[in-house]
Amino acid sequence: VHELASRYGIPRTSGPLSLHARASGRLDDLTVRAKIASARLAQKELRVSGLRADIDLSHVDVRRMPGPAVGKAEVHVDSIVKGGTSYGNGHVIASVSDGGRRADVRFNSGGRDGIGARGALSARLEPDGARVIFRAPAARAYHPPRGVRTFLPAAVAPRAT
Repeated sequence: VHELASRYGIPRTSGPLSLHARASGRLDDLTVRAKIASARLAQKELRVSGLRADIDLSHVDVRRMPGPAVGKAEVHVDSIVKGGTSYGNGHVIASVSDGGRRADVRFNSGGRDGIGARGALSARLEPDGARVIFRAPAARAYHPPRGVRTFLPAAVAPRAT
């Protein structure tokens, strides 16, 4: 992983990585399917375990990346830890359509013991620039387990009902 990451300017990353890819077609119109897996990856204080990704793209033009490619990707991670903070698991579903001009991404992270986030975004290339819409579900009040104290400022902490 380190050699691949350094080639693309990604900070030092270590861990085993399995990549199985298949491509067919002309170089200006490839269909690509890939599966990526890793038991664990590390980058500075960030640790990811149980990575599994499936990628399925068509109309890939290797000379005009990302170009008119369309397709989808799905990524699962069993555990995300940075420093001493656990962020639980993660799941991302992404698709590219309209000749590479539209991207939709949905994400869900966090588990019972982790800090979590959920939401979606849509991006579309327009003649005058890009339009991005971010959607997040309505916030729900956090109710800590019995005996657990929160340290949020009064203006942020949810009110007991």
